[in-house]
Parts: sequence; C-alpha cells; structure tokens
Amino acid sequence: MRVRSAIVSFSLLLVGCQRPGPVASLTPATPVPSASGTPNANAPKALPPEIDPALEKGQLRAYYNKKYTQQEFDAVRSVIEELFPNFTPAEKRQAISEILAFSYVIFHETEYHKLDKNHAALRRHEKTLVDAAKRYQVPPLAVMAIVSWENSGGVTKVSAADAAGLGQMTDGAIEEAHRYAHQEAGRLRLEASNPAGVEPMAKYLESIEFRHQKAARVAKLPDERFVPECNLEDMVLFFRFLLAQVGGRVDHAIGSYHKGAANTDDILYDYLTRTEGQVVPPGSDRTDFLAALGRRNVTYLTLWNDPRSRQMLNGLRTMDGDVTTPENRSQALGDESDIYPWKVLGSLAAYRQGAEYVRQQVQRYSGPQAEAETRGLPVYESLAALKKAIQEKKLVQSRAPLADYGYRSGYPSEFVSYSDFITPELEGYLFSLVMRWRKTANQGELMLPVKTLMNTRALSVGGYGIFSRVQMKGVTCLIAPQDLPEEARAALRKVLEVDFLNDRIYRSTLDNGDVLITLNPRFGHQFLAAYNKYRADR
Repeated sequence: MRVRSAIVSFSLLLVGCQRPGPVASLTPATPVPSASGTPNANAPKALPPEIDPALEKGQLRAYYNKKYTQQEFDAVRSVIEELFPNFTPAEKRQAISEILAFSYVIFHETEYHKLDKNHAALRRHEKTLVDAAKRYQVPPLAVMAIVSWENSGGVTKVSAADAAGLGQMTDGAIEEAHRYAHQEAGRLRLEASNPAGVEPMAKYLESIEFRHQKAARVAKLPDERFVPECNLEDMVLFFRFLLAQVGGRVDHAIGSYHKGAANTDDILYDYLTRTEGQVVPPGSDRTDFLAALGRRNVTYLTLWNDPRSRQMLNGLRTMDGDVTTPENRSQALGDESDIYPWKVLGSLAAYRQGAEYVRQQVQRYSGPQAEAETRGLPVYESLAALKKAIQEKKLVQSRAPLADYGYRSGYPSEFVSYSDFITPELEGYLFSLVMRWRKTANQGELMLPVKTLMNTRALSVGGYGIFSRVQMKGVTCLIAPQDLPEEARAALRKVLEVDFLNDRIYRSTLDNGDVLITLNPRFGHQFLAAYNKYRADR
C-alpha cells in the first residue's frame, strides 16, 4: 500500500509526548529480565555443539559448519546472551542456529522489505524508544528488535492490515496499550506505600490519550500513530502488556507481538494441558496458567521443538489444535508467525553491527534463495568433475522412485548418462519424500515427476545462468507437480509444505508450475540417515 509521507519538526512532536517534569519510574507488576545491553562481567559459557558430534557426517553438514562467519555467529550470540541469560547453553546454541537459518529472509530485499531503511529509521529514533523502554521498565533490546524489523523505513507507513508507524501498531493495539496504561495507573496507587511518590507517574499514564491526540494535532497529522514519540510509547506499553500476559517471558512476548496474545495463550494452554494435565484456562485470573508455565519453564524453543505446537505456530494446525484444511484455514496462523522471533532478533543482531555489515549481508543474500543458501557447495561444471565426484562417492546414481519428465532425454547421451547423479543427501530426501507422499495419498505406486536432477543439459550446451548453475550441485530437484492428477498433486503439495515449514527444504515455484526443491544443508545428517535407511547398497 502506498502512503503519503510527512516531514514533521521534532520540536513540534515533542510538545505532546514529552515527559512533564520529573516522573516516577513504573515499577513492574511482574519482574522481567534485564536487557539493558550492558555486557555481563563474566565471560559467556562455552556452548555445546548444535548436534551430536557422532552425527556430523556428509558434505552438506561439513559445508553448513563453515557457512556462517564468526562475526555472524558472535553478533547473534551477543543478542541471545543479553536477552535470554536464563536459557540453558543448549537453548542458546539452538536459538543462534535458528536465527542464522533465516538470514535470507532477514536480509533479502523485496519491494516491501529493505532492512537498511528499517535500521536507518530506528537509528533516528533509537533514543526515544530506549528512553520509553527504561521509563516503563521494558527490556530495550526486545523493543529495539521489533522496531528494527517492523517499521518499513518510515514513520507513516501503513500495512495492508492497517498497522501503522515505527512500531506498526494497529488501532486495537493502541487501545490495548491505553487500557493497560490506565490499569497500571490504578495499580500504582493501590500498591503504593507512598501515594504522593507515584502520583506523577499515575497521572502521566492516565493522560496518554490526551497527550497523543494533542501531539497529532500540533503536528497536523491525521493519526497519532504517525507521531514517532507517541507510536513508540504505545508500542512499549503494549509490549509491557504482552510481557505481563506471559509472566515476563521476553521470547513469548516477542512472538505475541506478531501473532497476538490470544493466539499465544491458545498454543501455550494446548501445550500445558498435554504436559501438565488440568490447567485453568488463562482469563482474567491467570495465576494457575502462569504457575504451570513457570513449573514447566516453557520457552519459545519448547514450543518450536514440540511437533504439535510447531504445527500450530506454522499454520499446519489451527488454534484449536485441529489439522488445517481448506475449510478451517482461517482459524490457523500464517504470515511466518512461527519464525517471527528469529527474524526480529536477527535484525537486531545486524543492527548492532552497523550499516556496513548490513550492506554486506544484503549483498550476500541478494540472489535467488537456492543459490544464496548453497553458495560454496561444489558446482560440477564438466564431465571430468562429475566423474571425479562419483569416484570419490560424493555423488551417487539415483534409485529413488522417479518418473522421467525430461531429465534423461533431449541432449547428447554422454551427458544424459550423468543426469541422475546426485548427492547421497538428496537421494535420501527423495526416497523419504516419495514414501511419505505415497502414504499421504494412499497410493503405493506413485512416482515423483522429475524434470531435472543434475543439470547436465545445461552442461551439454556450455551456457547457463544462476538458475541452471544451482542445479549442478546435486542438491536440487526440479519437479512438475502440475502434471499429476489432482488427488496426487494435492497430497504432494501437502508433504512439501510440511518439509518447507519445518525448514528441511527451500522451495521455488516457477511460472509454469514447476517446483525447484533445494535441500537445506543444515539437515544433511537427517538426509543421510534417510539414505542409509532406503538404499540397499549401503
């Protein structure tokens, strides 16, 4: 959506949103972890390996372990160490891996997403945001992460969902922030041992609508959400409300900012009732719910690693826990709700490294995802290179149940004979894919319609671009699902969707309906396990 931009004097904006004289700090009703950005005096503990070292086999895992630079790793680690000091070393290590895994999503530019512009907008208003976070005792890094991702590069940007401004606040979120401000004013007075000491803050909270409306009038803007100081104050208060809903857990509050507090409640309640037994549903009294959350120490990673919860996060199940179908799709999450925490935390990590770092990362992830995510893997650009890789057992001839939709025909036989040589990891994945597809469709003889495995056709003509070149690494498969009967096509689409949402593959759909599947090297050990399971010649 294209919106009108507006340049507004900072001094004018400040009139309606500045703090009126000395104002008492808002004491949190629920303790929240400190995230001031001050480094811990103690050196961080050593982190465990991402997977069991005994599973570190195969060329894809070897590639993956060198894929990210030390700067990338340390940038993300510092964010995790500071925001989530109570995570176990294993949780910290996994959180780092999850954030790095979505680097392409974070840095790749689109018509609507340009991270450098987002960061420039945050940089202009960082002090305002941090001051508001400190005033309301909200972890500054958490709200910085959200704004670094959400703002779309401008103070007057409005999304298709009518979310506006630096914090991309909806009218509903504004109302909730204001309601919470009044509630906190009442709580301050009720709990105060020195009523006079909290009265300035209580009055300041109660005046939020008046202050913000006045600021918009002075700035001659139609919506208070376009006033940076007002938008950010509302955003911080809204985040504080979200923190209170989950007992001060920053990771769940970040997730709630995107998918909503009610949906977070549904997923957490579903998990707790399966692991704790009877739990009082969260409502006006959240005591039992929060106590169960504490006993189980349910982090966002807990949900991410639990298959059913992960499906509720990524839309494969509805908020009632039912398997998603076309009929109930409106009751399921979407819009990358599952990876939202990883995106915003990755954005923050990059922001703290500076504009030049972001520029380099944007360039690194500027091409097609299949190429960007496998850059550095061997490209077999000659028959001699193919023969050498086969001799070294880096490539194997596929025996997976595939239907030839053109990958063995139409070009010289000397090249055709190498067209079905692929990495053992891809062979394992293809076997697994077809077995699960057959089970889903309840059709035991289905064959995967393959157009390209090793792209020796491009090799035979001696000219190719990025799209052809990425298909000369043995980790991709171009299929033609559009040529299948509807029932088989729907079943295949469903299985591929699961693999895509569980991050095992990258998927690109072409204009003619073809689908390019590219393996995620991070899970090379799982693909090798499938290869060893299905191949008789191991």
